[in-house]
Formats: sequence, C-alpha cells, structure tokens
Amino acid sequence: MLKLTQRITFKKETGDKDNMTKRERRVTIKDVATETGYSIATVSRIVNSTNNFYGQEAQKKVEAAVKKLEYYPNLNARGLKQNKTFNIAFLVPQIDEYYSIIYASMQRQAKVSGYSVVIFSSDYDCDMETNNINHIRERRYDGVVIGTGLIDEKINGNISEYLPGLPVVIIESMKRESGISSIYIDVEAVSYEAVNHLIGLGHKRIAYVSAPCRFETLQARYNGYKRALSDSSIELDPDLTVFDKVLETAQLHDCRNLMDSILKNKDFTAMFVMSDWAAYTALHVARENGINIPEELSVISFDNMPFTEFTQPPLTTISQNSLDIGKTSIDLLFDLINGKPSGNITVTAELVLRKSTAPIPYVYAASD
Repeated sequence: MLKLTQRITFKKETGDKDNMTKRERRVTIKDVATETGYSIATVSRIVNSTNNFYGQEAQKKVEAAVKKLEYYPNLNARGLKQNKTFNIAFLVPQIDEYYSIIYASMQRQAKVSGYSVVIFSSDYDCDMETNNINHIRERRYDGVVIGTGLIDEKINGNISEYLPGLPVVIIESMKRESGISSIYIDVEAVSYEAVNHLIGLGHKRIAYVSAPCRFETLQARYNGYKRALSDSSIELDPDLTVFDKVLETAQLHDCRNLMDSILKNKDFTAMFVMSDWAAYTALHVARENGINIPEELSVISFDNMPFTEFTQPPLTTISQNSLDIGKTSIDLLFDLINGKPSGNITVTAELVLRKSTAPIPYVYAASD
C-alpha cells in the first residue's frame, strides 16, 4: 500500500518593520512622548486628564499620536502605583432590562474616572452569590454596588463582614444600615399611589401579581398595595394576590402560562403587576383571551422600561429613574473610595400614566 505523507508548512506572517514592532512590544507613554516631542509628564497629564497645564494644540497632538501608535495606558501599572484596580463590582439577583439600564448608566459615569464596572448575577442562587462575593474579595475590586440587597440573609445582614474593607453602596435600599451608604427609594409610597389611582377610577377588585417577597423592595410594594386598599375600606382578598417564583426567572414562556391561568379565571377589573415584562405578557395573554385593555381590564406595572411606550396599549407604569440610580451609585461609591463622607440619598419614583388604565366599565360598577 502506498503511504502518502502530507507535509504541512506554516508560513510566518511578514509585514513592515513598524507593524512587527507593534506586535513584538507594547507601545509605552515614552513612545508617545517621542512622537510628539513633549515630555512624558505632559503626555501623562493629557492621557490621564489630570489638571489643565497644557494647551489645546498639545492635547490634539498627543491624541493624534495615541491613535496613530495605538497606545493603551497600562492600568495594571497605574493601579499598582495608586493601590487601585480601577474596577467596580455590581452585584444583582439577575440580569434583566431594569438592571441593564442601571449598569449602562454606571459604566458611563465610571468611565469618566477611568474605571470599569463588572456585573455579577446570582440568578437567584445562593451558592452563586457566595461565589461572586468570594471572587470580588480575591480580585481586590475597589468598591461594590449591590442591587436590591442580597439573597442569602446571612450575607445581607452582615455585608461589612463578608466584604471587609471594601466601599459598598446599596441601591433600592429600604432601610439605612449603619455604616453602609445607600440609595433609598420609597417604593411603598409610589405603590400606594398606583393602587389609589386604580381605586380612583372605580376599581375595587384589584389583583396583585408578584414574585415571592424575598426582597425588602418587593415587600414594600405589597405593603403599599395593602395600605391603599385598607385606607379605602376595601377588604384584602387573598384570592386576588398571586406570588409565584416564575416571575423571578424572567422566562417569558413560563410567565405566559402563569398569566393565562390568572386571566382565564378573571374575577377582577384591574391588575398591579411587579414588572413591565410580566405586564407585557399579561397584555398579550389578555388579547388571546378576548379581554380588551383598558376597557375590560386596567393594568399597572413597575420599572418604566423603554418598550412600555410602544406596547398595545402603552403601559401605565412606575418609573424608578434607573439612569439616575446608576449615576448616583457611582458618585456615592467614588466618594467612599476617595475617603470622602458619603451617606444616604433618596431617588424619587413616579407613576407614569399611559393608556393601559381606565375607569371601571359600567357593567362592573353596576354589579358592585
């Protein structure tokens, strides 16, 4: 048998001397200084945006050289010199539209000071949450922002113990924990306002649909719902309250099945739903079941995601001002990182009225 041997040769990529140099060694700030004719100190000030001891002509020349030479600052060296990593951790229970908007706002604000934000999701898993926290401790992040508390109650009650020495800011805090800076949102008050809006439209049979109240923020929303009913002498009906873990996972298929089971047995004229994406699913299922919104069913949701303006009909929802939360959380954290006093800040939530709510139909009003 004739044996064939295939010879494989690898041709080394060739190019001009400049390109080879770029591949062989990292461009340094000294190279930028040589290219521009300015001192390393001047180039450093321009690259790092520190003080203004340089003119526009120098800035333009340095920026052009940085682009030409493809220079990237060595953050590791900069971090070692300043004892910083220039990384911030963002802990969330899940990555959804709401936290994505906050995260994007944090990134924009952090970038101004040369920082990056790394997001960690536990996906509602305590073991994953512990792993995330251990990773943050081992990798020396400069600070941590925590979204909606933590799942594991042992950690949630002892944040300083589990993240020793790290500046921490909690967003959506329902309490002022000693020594922890927080962004406080009075979601109970705005939930109360939302349910009162429905009551003012004549609704008395108002369903409440939420994930289990494992977080303070979810409990606060439910408290607002109950208080609004009580203040209007409307008895709380347990049959109208639905708490399901399906709403934690943001799985639209499972949420659709849940909404289908709720709406097929509809004995209410309005719904207060925990999130926009769950309310969007309710709108879709309502149409499938021949229920007209808002003529036969009013719906209010939470978060004010951008798509809520374009649902059919546009959703009445509660805005927590996600962009402000993201920016403010970074500002608070930078104060802590730089040794400045930092405290608690209140961000105002507001009810955004659109077309998914309307006065109770006469046929229902007459039967009350």
